[in-house]
Amino acid sequence: MKKNFIYTLICFLTLSCTTVLEGSYTWDEFIEERSANGDFFFAEATAPDGMVSFGSSNDSQWGANTMATRHCSENSGKICRITQTKALPRKGNLLGIF
Repeated sequence: MKKNFIYTLICFLTLSCTTVLEGSYTWDEFIEERSANGDFFFAEATAPDGMVSFGSSNDSQWGANTMATRHCSENSGKICRITQTKALPRKGNLLGIF
């Protein structure tokens, strides 16, 4: 029972902190859209055929990278690689405390 709760909590936290938007966005439009909603970390993943996907996260670059590559791979059927990342500074972040 406790193990299931912890697993569910970890999955929920991972998914709640990352975002992938559907639609056509440029890199800058995606960052503008998601940063307005509180995300700080951004990633672009590209498939061998040139298909591009973006991912973002409010807690880690790893989360943004994971979402971008997973979305890219699911849609292209190929292994994608991270081709661009960006992290915005957190305003009011004092010694890593929010």
